Amino acid sequence: MIPAYLENKFDQLKDLFPEIQKSLKAKFVTRKLLWEEYRWRPPHGYSYSPFCFPLSQVDNARKSSAILVHSPGDRLEIDFAGDALVLQSLNQLTSFERFPSVCPREGSCYRFIVSVYVLHQLLSQLFL
Repeated sequence: MIPAYLENKFDQLKDLFPEIQKSLKAKFVTRKLLWEEYRWRPPHGYSYSPFCFPLSQVDNARKSSAILVHSPGDRLEIDFAGDALVLQSLNQLTSFERFPSVCPREGSCYRFIVSVYVLHQLLSQLFL
């Protein structure tokens, strides 16, 4: 039996890696969806697990890690999660952001849903 990485179809899959990586950055695109498209290209390709394994290896090779030392009260890390939420009431649209934050030293996580206006005011005061 020939190892998978020596098969001709592995070379064909490897040539698709840049296109696959670019596609995975788009919203609502999954490995399963890309695999279904790949699977039916002639000649028939790998099953799902052998398709995902080299992609995982490429992802792991690109990730970096480090040990970060934090002083208490030194920083608050914030991020925005997903698309804005829109609430409509009394013919008025209000946009909200999901606003997760982390206190790195304590490992505490907080999640807020904040209107975009309030968030703008908060950030403008923090970064004066």
